[in-house]
Amino acid sequence: MAFRILYNLASDLSTAVITSSSDGTVNTDDNAVDNRVGKKWRTDSDTLEWIKWDLVVSRAVDAVALLGHNLTSAATVEYENNATDSWGSPTTSEALAIATNADSVVIPRIIHFPVSATKRWHQFTFDDATNPDGYIQVGRIIFGEYFETTRDMSDDFRVEILDPSEGEEKPGEVPVKTEKPRFRRISTSFELIDQTAVDKWSAIFDRIGNNKPCLISWTPSTRATEDSAYVYLKTPLALAHQFIQNYSIMRLVWEEKTR
Repeated sequence: MAFRILYNLASDLSTAVITSSSDGTVNTDDNAVDNRVGKKWRTDSDTLEWIKWDLVVSRAVDAVALLGHNLTSAATVEYENNATDSWGSPTTSEALAIATNADSVVIPRIIHFPVSATKRWHQFTFDDATNPDGYIQVGRIIFGEYFETTRDMSDDFRVEILDPSEGEEKPGEVPVKTEKPRFRRISTSFELIDQTAVDKWSAIFDRIGNNKPCLISWTPSTRATEDSAYVYLKTPLALAHQFIQNYSIMRLVWEEKTR
């Protein structure tokens, strides 16, 4: 299986200036780059809304993610980028698909891999006139240039779905619990990778360690939203030497953040 990771986030550049069409009084557009998905950017309406980044410098982008959104399946979302703050004919303008699960429930994240472009300005636009909330809300927005491993993941790849709901549970009784969003725990490993790949993984770990977020995707071509997760790495980068200049990366455990 292919594996992509977005770890060097252009959206989070310290030089970036973020503006939006509206952002209420508490749920400001700066919340879009807060690592906590539960800290929301919220608009004043549900139509003709936008948020944009001036990165000051041009950065390559071929991966975008909107996390913790309240969009309906009828919403229209566009990602655009351009060399200047002019949006009549941007360099890139691509619609972002809103995915649903097997019960036709909207998945509260959007992952998209647009055509790569190196631009200074990046914008997301929203229209969702039937949204029952009457506003657009997004918990985290990230974008940048992904890295795809040259060697696919090993066969012991795993995805666990966990329920962190808390409360009292007694035998024979309906449990009384505070429901919390489910999250996934993803386990990956890579066998017999060469020195170049080892060096790249070391650079990735140098940047994210166990305390910075990233996006991983394991079926990016056909299930970008369904099979991607906003995660933190929970394990060390463990390398097992196999033979000259070839290593295996032992199990990496990634924990999804939904709050």
